[in-house]
Amino acid sequence: MRGKFLESMPAPERRRFLQQASLLLAVPMVTEAFRFAFWEEIGGTAFAADRLTGPRYFLEVNFRDQWDFGPALVAPGVVDALGRSNDIAVLGKPTLAVNGLHISADALALREHADTVAILDACETNIGGIHHHEAANALRSPGRSDKGGPGRPDMAIVDTRPGTGGNEVLYSSSPTPALLHNHAARLADSSLRKGVLIRSSIRSGTHTFYHFEANLGQDARLERFYDRDTLLRAFEPPPGVPTTNLLTEHSATLTSIIRKIDARYLNELQKQARGPAHDASLGRIDFSNSSEVLDLRLSANELSQWRAGVPGQFNCDGDNADACKEVSGKFNLGEMFGYVAKMFTSGQVRTAAIDFDYHDVHTRRTDSLLKTQAIQTALPLARLIAALKAAGIYDRTVIAMYTLDGSRPVLRDGDGYFTKNSVVLAGGGIRGGYYGDIRLRNGNWFLHPPGADGAPVADNLALRMGDSNSANANRRVQGRDVYKTVAKAAGIADALVNSFPDVTQGRVLSYLLRG
Repeated sequence: MRGKFLESMPAPERRRFLQQASLLLAVPMVTEAFRFAFWEEIGGTAFAADRLTGPRYFLEVNFRDQWDFGPALVAPGVVDALGRSNDIAVLGKPTLAVNGLHISADALALREHADTVAILDACETNIGGIHHHEAANALRSPGRSDKGGPGRPDMAIVDTRPGTGGNEVLYSSSPTPALLHNHAARLADSSLRKGVLIRSSIRSGTHTFYHFEANLGQDARLERFYDRDTLLRAFEPPPGVPTTNLLTEHSATLTSIIRKIDARYLNELQKQARGPAHDASLGRIDFSNSSEVLDLRLSANELSQWRAGVPGQFNCDGDNADACKEVSGKFNLGEMFGYVAKMFTSGQVRTAAIDFDYHDVHTRRTDSLLKTQAIQTALPLARLIAALKAAGIYDRTVIAMYTLDGSRPVLRDGDGYFTKNSVVLAGGGIRGGYYGDIRLRNGNWFLHPPGADGAPVADNLALRMGDSNSANANRRVQGRDVYKTVAKAAGIADALVNSFPDVTQGRVLSYLLRG
């Protein structure tokens, strides 16, 4: 009888079976309709509906020092100004991808996924004492400030705070996004493994990244890994972990269920034309290939593929942009994205964060630096998106990439004191495009934040790049709005999000979301 299969299993065995079955059904040949029918047969209609609405996956990526997405994802107004202004920090002629978003020549790997990649540059600015650098960022923790009080703990609950500017004491009531998602995911499934933080810093004595649970409690925290060996050892199965493959044990019953679904599915799609292909696919299903034990190691071939063409972290001789070299022995950013892909496609880790920095150059940015940041912005992201699409989970994934220290202006020589604060969002539920604009007018550059529909505001509402614009700060995209939008896309309940006082008045930026 439909829905009775799971009822016969003890609860621990049921959890393991569901993990293994989810892996089996993640292969690209399995459609959503087929997945629904499978879950319906073994657990009933309500169970099937619940399986297909979740789970959600979330990756938070944090960049320091004054990281700039501009050499990769280019505003339409910047493209229009090429040739009219000297020293624009973009190499070559960008290509229009979708909805005003242009992709530079060094970022073209992202072009085929651009319909699900969005960027906002005109966001609420930072408040740090040195060049506005800070370890928090209003987009990650709205309302953070130097004012503590009830319900507003120090954001450096866990993170070591170097004694330098840009790591000021900040207080907040809003947890940072990955910890919020980790908390929500583990509320829904208490057996779920904690989310994972991977950090690679060449300036650990200068930079930190606040990952802050606010008032959610220690269980919201991520497992932290600052080197490769510790990360890989943490995913070695401990002695005594059961390795029995439950799909193999129940293969006869499952094959019977799948044949029943397959016959119904094929009849609806003209079995006479497509039957042989489906029969062949069914015959190739290997129940022994699914296991709940996750080995995070990448093979030599996988490691090479994730690292290929992705520059390492740069360290420089002071502000001398011509003396920048790759630092050996650190995580490659492509490799870090590869570990996230393996965690997410296993179904056993649903929340991850990546922290990555480089040595800031406050003087003129060279071709090498622009090319490096364009590639590091686009290539690992494009490869991750492709891997998640192949696993059938990209539609349920949100990727949020933040520039913790703000960003840089359009020109190579410009500093970042009062310029951009940027976020890139990607996922199957994201509507791709460049929202707002950056335009050259009468020799000056202006930020045009997006209006309520995502289109750039008129000239009289634009903000001149380089001005503090403190009187016009509310014209920028507010951190609480970005925060609420990310939470909505990641499937986090409105009631939980609205429980944070600094977020309650925020609005979801509907132009960024599909459906």
